[in-house]
Amino acid sequence: MSHMTHLRTQRNDGIEDEVDCRKKSVARCLFLKIAENFSRTYNKGPFKLICDDLRPSNVIVDDEMNHRCVIDWEFSYAAPAEFTYCSPWWLLLAHPDDWADGLDSFLAQYLPRHEIFSQALKESEDEEIRCGTLSESQRLSEEMAPSLQNGTFWFCLAATSSFAFDDICWRFIDPEYFGTLTSIEERIELLSSKERDSLVEFVRVKTQQAEERMLDEDRTLDEILAS
Repeated sequence: MSHMTHLRTQRNDGIEDEVDCRKKSVARCLFLKIAENFSRTYNKGPFKLICDDLRPSNVIVDDEMNHRCVIDWEFSYAAPAEFTYCSPWWLLLAHPDDWADGLDSFLAQYLPRHEIFSQALKESEDEEIRCGTLSESQRLSEEMAPSLQNGTFWFCLAATSSFAFDDICWRFIDPEYFGTLTSIEERIELLSSKERDSLVEFVRVKTQQAEERMLDEDRTLDEILAS
């Protein structure tokens, strides 16, 4: 999981203190547990081409608003089909990672746009189906429309968000699966014995790194991948 790798390998500014480190590590372990059973429908594919940076500012149009090309494909990868069924984050033209007023503010402004987009998408699909250029099985609107209510939107957003991951997990995902959070110790009890044992050493190493604030040794790409 890239979020755990990021937390483990970022030496400086990855955590605030011991409490923050423990909470971030637990969030990633629990997210992996949820991911194992989140959806099994498409375990064997299809795996769609997903571009995390696909948004209006990266779509080039001509003077007559015809699509000419799409740019900035560097954040593209093969992903589970569920990623395709999420309402797009760019409806507010800003990623939740960059939303300064917090996720509750993001959600309050996102919901009405989500409703408008879902309806517009359905109407467009209806027209394409009438014209014979789209089949009923190719509809996205029926999966996208409920994606905020059934949690798919938040799960996929957490999986692809760098800085908003922890806030999304604790605000929208954790309560849905594990109930109201009263203490981090309750969540630690949900980890395996191996994960709990590893947590102690992980927190020790990360807090030591935070105190030392040393730069990592210079390594080649092959050395990093082999570690």
